[in-house]
Amino acid sequence: MPGFGPDRLELGAGGLLAISGPFIFYNTELLPTGLFIFLLVAGVLIALEALETRAAAKWAVAGGVLGLSGLAVPSGLLLVGLLAAYGIRHVGVAEKRWKHALGLSGAATLAAAAVIAPVTWMNYSRSGDVVLISFNGGYNLFLGNNANADATTAARPGHESAVLLEMPKAEGVFIGSDYDRWFRRRVVEYAAADPVGFLSNNFKKTVLFLNSRELPRNEDPYLMREYSKVLAATMWRAGPFGFPFGIVAPFALVGLVSIFASGDRRKRFFAWSVVLGALSIIAFFISSRHRLPAYALLCPLAVVGGESALRKLRGGHLLSPSVIGVVALLVLCNVPLRAPTDGVNFRAELELQVGAAAFEAGDLGLAEQHIRRSIELEPESAEAWTWLGDVLSAAGRAEQAKDAFERALRADGTFAPALVRLGILNEQELIGSGEALLRAALEVRPAYGLAHFALGDSLARQRRKGWEDTFRKGWTIVTEGTVEPPDPAEFLLRRGHLELAVEYGKRRLEQTDTAEHRARLAVALAELGVREQNALMLEEASRHARTAVEAEPNSSLCAFGFGARTDEPGRPVRRTRATCEGCRAGTGRR
Repeated sequence: MPGFGPDRLELGAGGLLAISGPFIFYNTELLPTGLFIFLLVAGVLIALEALETRAAAKWAVAGGVLGLSGLAVPSGLLLVGLLAAYGIRHVGVAEKRWKHALGLSGAATLAAAAVIAPVTWMNYSRSGDVVLISFNGGYNLFLGNNANADATTAARPGHESAVLLEMPKAEGVFIGSDYDRWFRRRVVEYAAADPVGFLSNNFKKTVLFLNSRELPRNEDPYLMREYSKVLAATMWRAGPFGFPFGIVAPFALVGLVSIFASGDRRKRFFAWSVVLGALSIIAFFISSRHRLPAYALLCPLAVVGGESALRKLRGGHLLSPSVIGVVALLVLCNVPLRAPTDGVNFRAELELQVGAAAFEAGDLGLAEQHIRRSIELEPESAEAWTWLGDVLSAAGRAEQAKDAFERALRADGTFAPALVRLGILNEQELIGSGEALLRAALEVRPAYGLAHFALGDSLARQRRKGWEDTFRKGWTIVTEGTVEPPDPAEFLLRRGHLELAVEYGKRRLEQTDTAEHRARLAVALAELGVREQNALMLEEASRHARTAVEAEPNSSLCAFGFGARTDEPGRPVRRTRATCEGCRAGTGRR
């Protein structure tokens, strides 16, 4: 490494990474972690060379690579700021070469900005909102910084995570910078209302960060050891001691102290890079995967700390700060601690994930096998019972599906997905019988799009007021407010309520006779006529369509309605579908 002397440092750090189970495991998954680590380490190494050469081109390259790392994980941009600050501090303030300092810092900053700018522009061009890279930073910050941080950090994929993600949506905030700010405001409010709790929570996260245990998030890396001899050898626990972090962290902290004490600017830059990286992780929440980039930077420090302690031991200085520090930290970093996810049955979750993947792939038999195995491991999992109900429903076993949804609600009476699915099944048996369940689901998850659509179906079939607004709200939630809701008649068509669409269209036409209303009625009549092979209905659709086109010949909607009618009752399906294909994908607006 530039500025660190002998090649054995690179060999030692590389060796520690090569025998690191978490590093091996997470780099086999399609996640940004591996790419971020590669770009982060490359950017830091180039920055160390740039600090030596002080060539603007080298600083620009370092800033560009670190900017690329920020596209994978935005916290990489902190090191761009660190590099720019180093230029100002050590070239401008210390040497009074302000023009050169601004040139170097500007080159690094502008190169990073040039890398990020296309992403920001793409976000703006698509949404009209200025989002630097992504808008999930506020959500991740909120997970680890609120009054219920343990619960939010341990929230499981699926319903629990959806409840959290939908919190801003219930207030009409869907995507973009407003969505990000909604969560950030909650963090600020929490810190202002309970500063002691906020600081205590972050101290706890610091302790968890330094602990040798590989903390799970969506999956438990220790569970995967059963499926890999390599992981079994490179990631393990013996009582409270955890390998490899239980060894790397103590030596790395000693190395960090020795580097800060050295006074070498380039070494200190590396040390500050590690500190900033660690703080950026602690600021959010701790898990094995999220801690991994810091681990990659800690490995060189562990070699430095190991060499320092070894020199003292060889010199007979058993009570030197390096030796005492390593021993003390070996104890502190391996103290047994409870994690927020300790109550999660990850084996059952793994079976459920396999079953869910099989269901999405269409293999219902394999899906049912794995989901039932998950239920055996965790009988009170409402999530698993609901997935089983979905599989049984897809297999046409409605009664068994209903039993599964009811079993999910016995495990958790507020589990919204089960409430909605059971409500839908009840509606299929008797119109209106599922309304109470659907409203109960919306009490738990006000921004649950599927529940709004199902409730809209129920209200429409009951000819009850409010179904239009319910459909519109569901549409706004599902499309995250980016697409204007279609006309209510279009909703009925999309949901397959053809008789209701015709009834609604005729009633509305009696109230207001417009070309648009006639065109929509023509579409509904044509669809229903096709389904029932009713020539009279198709002729009626044709009359309304012609009238609409004559009134507004340039309207695409009226053309759509004209295409939906047919002149030959013997060929209704082919003519209707082929002619209307172009307009079918639209929202139904002119």
